[in-house]
Amino acid sequence: MKLEGVFAAMVTPFSDDGSRISVERLEGYVEFLISRKVSGLFALGTTGEWPLLSVEERRLACETLVRSVGGRVPLIVHCGANSTEVASELARHARGLGVAAISIIAPGFYPHDDDALVDHFTAVARSAPDTPVFLYNIPSLTLNDITPETALRAASLNPNIIGIKYSGDDTVRFHSYRRRLGPDFSLFCGNDSMASAWLGEGADGLVSGNASAFPEMLVRLYAAFRRGDGAAGLEGQAELDEIIANRDESRELSLFKHSLAFRGVEVGDVRPPLRRLTADGLPACERQITALCGRGILDAAAQPPTGGGTR
Repeated sequence: MKLEGVFAAMVTPFSDDGSRISVERLEGYVEFLISRKVSGLFALGTTGEWPLLSVEERRLACETLVRSVGGRVPLIVHCGANSTEVASELARHARGLGVAAISIIAPGFYPHDDDALVDHFTAVARSAPDTPVFLYNIPSLTLNDITPETALRAASLNPNIIGIKYSGDDTVRFHSYRRRLGPDFSLFCGNDSMASAWLGEGADGLVSGNASAFPEMLVRLYAAFRRGDGAAGLEGQAELDEIIANRDESRELSLFKHSLAFRGVEVGDVRPPLRRLTADGLPACERQITALCGRGILDAAAQPPTGGGTR
């Protein structure tokens, strides 16, 4: 079955002091997202603070997610790491739990040529045979770009590599992926600013950071495009752009987490060295959510009557 639709790029819930993953909060967060009709979940990626998690924490989160989701929606678990050995270990673990798919980011920090990337993807994919694998290209962070040619080589060697999540902003590259990899290869947009444009150009789905806290917006946008209502889709993109505009990207994950807390879903805050919302940013975040609820864009029922959140 080809995966498609809106996959919420989940935050990772922590205890109040940030010292551990909160299993209880993760379970509640899963229920929040599924109740908002997302097509699936994408866990332990960039929005999930994967570089700040230990291998043991990533295993615990994966186990909790599989149990909590219970097969109700497809679960894609990011198993990427800068070490091929670590990524392969996480992939074997996720496969053993029966996840719908795993995701592998290009290893970062050191520059890698195409041969090294293909070797890395091959080793990890073969650690989880028969489990679908999504490559994950976010070159602005890894500094190692997964070109269409590299993706095609990796997929040709490994039949379980069946898709790619592209989090860049190059529409020419998007078209090149589709042209070189073919219509059966799953192509997911990982850049919310390009959601409507790339859905209109044939993206199979969205892996959305904003859907971690505002899933209704992305579900509505995707549904509009799938039923052929381009005007409603563009309206949804405009609403999304409105909440993205003027956002401090260095505090984006804290904004998602505080937004969830204000909506009644406690998930803790980000781990250092990620930055938390400022004293001015907290009330501004709450005002924005209140306004979106008032306009019917978000589900007002999820909002606690007196505000609050993780401070």
